[in-house]
Amino acid sequence: MRDVEDDLAAQSVDASTWRWTLTFLEGKPMVELDDGTSIHLDPLGHAQVTDPDDAGSED
Repeated sequence: MRDVEDDLAAQSVDASTWRWTLTFLEGKPMVELDDGTSIHLDPLGHAQVTDPDDAGSED
């Protein structure tokens, strides 16, 4: 989460009012930032970041 926040700060994005939401899907943690950026664990337990600009349409 810190890496994502650092990247936003480096891009001069004002995310001071954005918040992270933690949920558990199938027993695994997932966090999502108010802009749609999400972090989840892959099958090997490594954190994977999905940028809302890079994500395909998901239902």
